[in-house]
Amino acid sequence: MEKAERIFTEFERKQKRTKEKKKYSNVLKQLGQTQKVVAEPLIDNIVFCVVELEELRMIISKDGHEEEYQNGKEQWGKKETTASKQYAKIGKLHTDLLKRLKDFIPDNSGKKDELEKFRDKYKK
Repeated sequence: MEKAERIFTEFERKQKRTKEKKKYSNVLKQLGQTQKVVAEPLIDNIVFCVVELEELRMIISKDGHEEEYQNGKEQWGKKETTASKQYAKIGKLHTDLLKRLKDFIPDNSGKKDELEKFRDKYKK
């Protein structure tokens, strides 16, 4: 199996991660010291996912979602690319990490969003 071509250099990845991590500085300010110990690794993983997803999107845009394969003389076809599979897995992980981080953020508004209202309405 051929290794997917990377688009960003390691330096560019580091710059993008640093820029993305700054977006979460307000979140960390809202948390107590014990919560920060748990939230910081979550944020690091979220930032990693964001940069990886950006790069994978570019690879998929360039190469497409499918690739051809051949096993022996007679067996061939199309399959999902490695980048496409990775995108789905990392996207799911990113969503999970964001949900977990949301649990650490104190809700000072006292208001519920529409999804929470809907959930509470039908919760048994």
